[in-house]
Parts: sequence; structure tokens; C-alpha cells
Amino acid sequence: MSSAYRPREDKAWNYLRPPPHVIPFIEFQPVDNEKHECVILDGHKGKTLSNSTNPPNSWHTSDLFVPHATIPNAWKFVGRMDDRITLLNGEKVLPLTIEGRIRQHALVREAVVFGIDREVPGLLLFKALGTSQLNNEEFLDQVWPVIEMANSQAEAFSQITRDMVVVLPEDLECPLTDKNSIRRGVIYKEFAQIIDATYEALQKVNKVQSLCLSVPELEEWILDTGKSLGLEIENATTEYFTVGMDSLQAIHLRGLILKNIDLGGNESRCTSMIVYDCGNTEQLARRLFAIRTGGQVENEQELTRSLAKSFIDKYSSFATCNGHVNGSLEKTLEEGHHVVSLAIESES
Repeated sequence: MSSAYRPREDKAWNYLRPPPHVIPFIEFQPVDNEKHECVILDGHKGKTLSNSTNPPNSWHTSDLFVPHATIPNAWKFVGRMDDRITLLNGEKVLPLTIEGRIRQHALVREAVVFGIDREVPGLLLFKALGTSQLNNEEFLDQVWPVIEMANSQAEAFSQITRDMVVVLPEDLECPLTDKNSIRRGVIYKEFAQIIDATYEALQKVNKVQSLCLSVPELEEWILDTGKSLGLEIENATTEYFTVGMDSLQAIHLRGLILKNIDLGGNESRCTSMIVYDCGNTEQLARRLFAIRTGGQVENEQELTRSLAKSFIDKYSSFATCNGHVNGSLEKTLEEGHHVVSLAIESES
């Protein structure tokens, strides 16, 4: 594909066109509402390998393009399918759609999502030329609605919070390829200090008033705080995953704990995955109290054993299925061991 295959009056130089003899052997498959993956079909003379049966004997390039609004068969390269950001919890953020929506704002020159091996994603915003009259807060106030719009169409773990947005000056260059797409790896390297500082600021404990709470008081505070995050946690023993807590809410809850709860100077023991590790409000309150008082924190093996016991108690009997299958769950819990045997009896 090349931008050379266009008439003189066509000024869309940054959109590529396949030459006539290639058109029958190339296909653009939609990835979302805007982006399409370039797929090479069987019969193309330059295709020596296949990696998909959809269509048969095709080659999926993983290259992503967006079509021109008015010119048929003109495509602009925007990135690759493997431009994904894997967070610390294993969730994978596809930044291209988020960046594309934010980049449409007139004040934004470039938008780059970051967050590899971090708890939550962040965003670098490069100010467009002519925005020097706006300070960073004023700039972000004007751009924030489009970020909220992008968040509303993204998975919970992909959403960008305001404190994870970094506004960069208009005279700062954003590394781009000759196809006018961002050089993601180069950007992460060049702006590593800024990215690190953003996460360090997120971790800092800026407590207006440290709450020194007992275990029952911690439970009440966690339940009330959970409601502010949109979680309907019934009681202290309600498992977080049953009420749909996602990774972003877990990170936010931990952040609120660090900002409001007295941990006796032991904030480092409030690990990034503490909310998920504890699993419910009762366990979380006990661990936070132990962190502050210097007491023994339940180790992961104990937490796992407790969770396994609760599952065994909950699922220790099986209903008859169409009158044919009866089940029973036999359990043996010994010190340091969990032995679960499942007996299924069939009448047929």
C-alpha cells in the first residue's frame, strides 16, 4: 500500500491505498467501530504463510487502520493489535481506542496511555499548539469531558482517573513514526521519570486526618466507603467478588485507606493487592488493624484455607438433577491440609 496511488487533487497524503492488482487479495476486518485489521487473502503472490482460517488460508497482519471519511479504499495506519498494556493484575488494556477518542479534542495534540506492570493505567496529554494561555488545570478541565466519554466506553480496569493524567507542554515533542503514529516504546523510555513520578504521587499518603480505628470501626468505615465506590456490600463477611468489585475499585479502596486510615507508619505493608487478597471486609479490617498495631498479619496460606473452608460449607450438598444424579461432598480438614473428595452417584 502507498499514498502514491492518488490523483494530484487528493491531498490526503497520510492515507494509504492498495494498488489495483492487490485490492482482490486484501481485506479490512473491523476491530471496533473505527479500527480495522488488515488481512491478506489467499492468492496474494507475496503471501507465503497463513495464520488464520478466517478467511481460509489468510494472514492477519495485526496492523490497524482507520478509513478515510470520504475517500473510498484509503486507509490510515494507527497502530497494531499487539499494542496492549498489561497491568499488574494481568488485565490487558487496548489503548488505541481510548487514545483515538481523546485525540479528537481540538486542544489535544497527542494522547498516550501508559501503565505496563502497574496497578492502574495513566495518560500523557500533549497540549496542542496555541494552548499556552491555559495552565494545566484549566487545560484538563476542558479536556476532561472527552476523557470521561472514553472511560464510559472502556472496561472498568481501562478507565483513566483524573489523578493519573499528566499534561505536557505544547513545545514538548511527541515521538512519532513516519506513518504519524506514536512510537510507544520510545515514549515510555523518554518519559519514564514522569511516569514513575505519577505513580509515586499516587502512592503518597497525604492524610488530612488519620483515623485510628478498632476492628469493628474499620469494618463500618470500609462498608461505608465501598458504597461510595458503587459497591453494595451487605455485611463484613460478603465476598467482594460476589458484589462485582473490579480491579479499579479495589485500587481506589486501597488508595482511600492509605489517605484516611492510620497504619502506624507501616504503609508499605498495605500491599497493592491487599483488598483482593483479603477478599471481604472482615478480613480486610483485621489485617489493617494488625498492620497498625504491629500484630501478626494472617498469611496468604491462612487466608486461602479460610476461603476454602467457606466454599466447602457453602457447596457441601448437591441437588438432584432430573431425578437421575445425586451428589454428596465429603470433606476432611486436617492441620495444614485440605482434602476434598466428591462422590457422584447415578441412578442410570
